[in-house]
Amino acid sequence: MIDNFNIPADVFDPMEEISEIERSNIAKMLFAYPDEDTFFNVKEHFKGKLKLDKHRFSSSADVGLYGITKGIGVSALLKALGVPFENTYAFGDGTNDIEMMREVKHSVAMGICAPELKEISETITESVENEGISKALEKYGLI
Repeated sequence: MIDNFNIPADVFDPMEEISEIERSNIAKMLFAYPDEDTFFNVKEHFKGKLKLDKHRFSSSADVGLYGITKGIGVSALLKALGVPFENTYAFGDGTNDIEMMREVKHSVAMGICAPELKEISETITESVENEGISKALEKYGLI
């Protein structure tokens, strides 16, 4: 991760130095891998326990607890706020957004996104760099 994203090493704590209490508060981790075989071996080893979502432009992945998704969070938030389903929107670009996109009425895939998102999205907009969110919000008449 340090090499992939040019992040200073001192912001990371090795897992063996993190207490059990601190570990219980970890919501998400990142995993850097040297090759595709390693990624698929780790994914298979933790199948049913951890979910790995590959990043598109680097040899890294988001790691989360299996069954805990953005979709669960969005669903809980919408329920708590009382937002009607027809007024729900989500924007995504990676495979970790799939469950979230399925929880809303209007799902918008960013122009540069995982192919799986294009298959399930209502709309495909421009990339972030090309003001995709703004353009989609205009298309929906929200701005």
